Amino acid sequence: MAEKVEYQLLASPSARLNHVMRIFTRVLGEKSGVDVQAGGEASLLRLAIRPGSPENGYCIATEGDGIGISASDELGLLYGLGKFLHTSTYGPAGFSPSSWRGASAPDGHTRGIYFANNFGNWNYTCTVEAFTGYLEELVLWGLNTVAFNFVLYDNLPEPERGEYLRRNRQIIEHANGLGLKVVLLYAPNFGFGPIPPEIQASPFPDTNPARRGAGDNPVSFVCPSKPEGHAFIMSRLRDDFSYYSGLTIDSIATFPYDAGGCGCADCWPWGAKGFPLLSRDVIALAREQFPACKLILCTWCYDVREESDGEYEGLARLLASDGDWCDMIMADAHGNFPTYPLEHGVPGGLPMINFAEISMWGRFPWGGSGANPFPRRIADLWGQAKHLLDGGLPYSEGRFEDINKVICISLFWNREAEAVEIIRDYANFEFGTATIQSVSEAIDILETIYPESTLTLEGAERALTLLRSAESVMTSGARSGWRWRILLLRAIIDVERMRSPDCVTEARNAAYEELTRIYLAGKAGGPVAPRARSFFERPDIHLKGPRFASHIGEHASDPSQIT
Repeated sequence: MAEKVEYQLLASPSARLNHVMRIFTRVLGEKSGVDVQAGGEASLLRLAIRPGSPENGYCIATEGDGIGISASDELGLLYGLGKFLHTSTYGPAGFSPSSWRGASAPDGHTRGIYFANNFGNWNYTCTVEAFTGYLEELVLWGLNTVAFNFVLYDNLPEPERGEYLRRNRQIIEHANGLGLKVVLLYAPNFGFGPIPPEIQASPFPDTNPARRGAGDNPVSFVCPSKPEGHAFIMSRLRDDFSYYSGLTIDSIATFPYDAGGCGCADCWPWGAKGFPLLSRDVIALAREQFPACKLILCTWCYDVREESDGEYEGLARLLASDGDWCDMIMADAHGNFPTYPLEHGVPGGLPMINFAEISMWGRFPWGGSGANPFPRRIADLWGQAKHLLDGGLPYSEGRFEDINKVICISLFWNREAEAVEIIRDYANFEFGTATIQSVSEAIDILETIYPESTLTLEGAERALTLLRSAESVMTSGARSGWRWRILLLRAIIDVERMRSPDCVTEARNAAYEELTRIYLAGKAGGPVAPRARSFFERPDIHLKGPRFASHIGEHASDPSQIT
């Protein structure tokens, strides 16, 4: 077992390469306790940049008594180091270097996560240092894109407004420094605050319960077909774009619904008419500030009613006649992947990515019971459309879906990867090599019993027994880490719920309180706040019930809906 790891860097120094080695040194040191330092020719690791190989690709090979990791670029080298880290051996007996050898390059060009800033969740409340550290750990799995829905600042008073803007800029600067692509996400006709009646959007068809979100905010949408409404939208977005002057923004992603939409005669069907035409103007505006910026057009909640509104079909016609302004389609749905692109191809013949739901499925509040791994569900949904997809931007409401993030990023890297093998690598790296079997089996059970209708005492107790067994062979660092705690707390909460369904036991409440601390959710909104007793004592809570649970539809919690 190694006590020290030396590396020889066979590449010209650069700021980005410094980032790469800082991340590797930090993470290996934290996971293994070994001393990581630069060395000479006798070093265990020999690291090189060799242009000409596939973009972001890497190769790991035996070189004499050491290991050579080479890549086409700095990010590729970081991905190769990530593979080395994830496949090495960890445990109380120490650290042993990976025996994995081979070459790998990504299938998908967009391997990202959309970090939603909603409800005072962890993404919103954590420090810049915590967020960027977490981001770096996801990059080791192959992540190359980050997307944000930063709130519009004119709703925030000073000094909060200035502090929030500085935080956003620091996060983007860090992502730029790592070489990650940055996406800003907007529902362009959603208006925060009071909207003058003369420019308000008209109602539009929705399902019952609402899935497009029209029922949640019926008067906060702006009609872009009215000249005054269009000017209102453009003015607000121009101000928002200006806040990021000097930074690299690679793409703008526009969302049609949740929130957004207008049902007037000039805008409807929204997804085929008002929304894409507004998006065309939005990206033109964005390119004034960010000339190389691309547009990702999202088709979330297109044609959700039983009777089609003609949104996909109309969008396809529009892009066929005038589509130079659009660069990519982002598609997904509450359950199965949308049928239109599967049956007719991607509108405009454009690249397509998914918007995988990794947060809100199965239970409410989201993450309120701890970790929510569902590898089989993700794999089944990925299998429906992977032949069309060039990656994705899964929807994240915090850190509780960390396992789901890693599964998605890994599938974006290798579209034929097996979820069970991804789980094994995750367990090995995060919890220790001796935990792989127990943790893998526990995660399979935890997915099975995640929807409320499938939760059983037998399953919960078996999962907890397996996790306790894994805990007994961990290092103290792994045992105290937040990833382990949210997984173990999930099993504890499930057992306590089934043993005492009519009351919140002391053990269950203690688990909720610990989750609240891990999530920084002391002031979080109802959809993401664990239901500790202290939650119900807060005077500031207005979202105590499952207001947002009905929004995604009860069918979204039914595993049988994935075909």
